[in-house]
Amino acid sequence: MKQFHVLTSSEKLTNSKKQHSPLHYLIRKAFKESKELSWPPTAQELDAVKMEELLPEDLVKFLNLVVTGTPNLDGERCEKTQRLIYSITQDVCRAATNSKWKLPKHILLCATVRHLYRSKQLTTILARLGHSETYDFSMELETAMAKAFDEMSTYLTPQINHRAGGIMIQEVKESHASTNERTLPLYERSSKMRSLKITTPETLPELAFKRAGPKFPKDASFTPPAENQRSYDASMLEYNIHLFCRWLSSKGKQQVPGFGGFISSTGKVPPRKSTIDFYTPINQPITDNAVVYELLKRSEAATEEVGQPYTINTFDLGVVMKACPIVWKYPEELKMHIIIPGKFHTAMNYIGRLTGHKCLGAGCAEILIEAGLTTSGCLKHILSGKSYAKALFNLKVVTEALERLLINVFLDEENPEIPP
Repeated sequence: MKQFHVLTSSEKLTNSKKQHSPLHYLIRKAFKESKELSWPPTAQELDAVKMEELLPEDLVKFLNLVVTGTPNLDGERCEKTQRLIYSITQDVCRAATNSKWKLPKHILLCATVRHLYRSKQLTTILARLGHSETYDFSMELETAMAKAFDEMSTYLTPQINHRAGGIMIQEVKESHASTNERTLPLYERSSKMRSLKITTPETLPELAFKRAGPKFPKDASFTPPAENQRSYDASMLEYNIHLFCRWLSSKGKQQVPGFGGFISSTGKVPPRKSTIDFYTPINQPITDNAVVYELLKRSEAATEEVGQPYTINTFDLGVVMKACPIVWKYPEELKMHIIIPGKFHTAMNYIGRLTGHKCLGAGCAEILIEAGLTTSGCLKHILSGKSYAKALFNLKVVTEALERLLINVFLDEENPEIPP
C-alpha cells in the first residue's frame, strides 16, 4: 500500500516550464518544506499542528484581507474568523498541489464524515469540492490504524481481542443462607480498587464434537398458553392508559419521554442491589467451544451455591450459536441450562421485522426521508434494523407520531369529557 504523508510527500514536485505566480510558488515551497507526520496519523498529532507555522504566511495575509479587510495578522480576530481563514487556506493549498498535500482539515473531516454517516457518496462529494480527503483514503487510514492497534504490545489489546470472561449477576433473597463453599475462580474486590486484579489467565483444552440438534419430547406442545395473551392484553392496557395520561398532563408539549418514561413510571425498584461477580478471564477467544462449555459449567456452579435449580445464561448471538449445540450435545449434563440471546440482537431483529417487513410499502420509508430523519444512503440499514441506533431513534419518532394521531381519533370518536 502506498504510504501517505500528512504534511508532505516523498515525491518532489517537478518544476513546470510555465511561469507561476509568487503565491503559487510559496505554496509549493511550503509543501516541500513541511514536516512529515507518522503513518497513520493520530488526532493528537493533527490537533497539535500550528497553522501559522504550516501554511504560507502571504496566503494567510491575503485571505485575512479578503475576510476582515486588513492584512494584519497580529490584530484581534474571533475564533470563528480565524477558523474560517485557516479552512480556506488549507483548501487552496490542497488544490494548488493537486491534492498531494495532506492537511489536518481534510483528514479529520474525512474521518468524521466516514464514522458519522458511513456514506461513500457524501464523502466523495466533499472530496470533489475540495473539503476533505477521498473515501478510499479514509479506508486506507482505518486499515493502517487497525494494523497499528493490532501490533501494539500492550496488555489491553489481547484482553479485548483474545480473552473471554463472564459477569455473574445473582438475585439472592434476604432470608437465604447458602451452606455451600465457594469454589469458583472469582476475583476478590476491595473498596479501594476500581478495577480487577488481573492474574495469569488459564487456558482450556480443545473441545471438538459433532453438532447435534435439539430433541423435543413426544408430547411437547409449541402452542403458547392462554396466560400469555392475558398478560399481553394487560400490559397493552397499562401502556395505553399511561399514554393517555401523559398526553393529558403534557398540554400539547412532550415533557416525558415515550419509551423511557413509561418504564420509569411503571417499573418497580428492586428492594436490594444485585450481587455481581467477575469470572477469571480465559486466554482464548469466546468463539471456542471449550470456552463456552467452561462458562456454562461455571454458571452452573454459581447457581448451585445459592440453591438455584436452573442456570440462566445470556450471551451474544454469536455465542448463543455456540452454546445451544453444546447443550443439545450433552442434554443430560446440561439439562438445567437456559440459553437466552442478548437484548441487542433481539431488539434489532424485532425492529427489522417491523420496519423492514410489516411496514414495507406502507410509506414508512417516505415519511422518514421527507421528515429529514434519514437519507437514502442509510435507509436500507435503518429499515432492516442493522443500523441499530438510527433505527431505534426513527422508531421512537414514528411511534410518537402515530400514538398522537391515535389519541386524536379517540377524542373525535368518543368525545370524552376532559376536565380543564
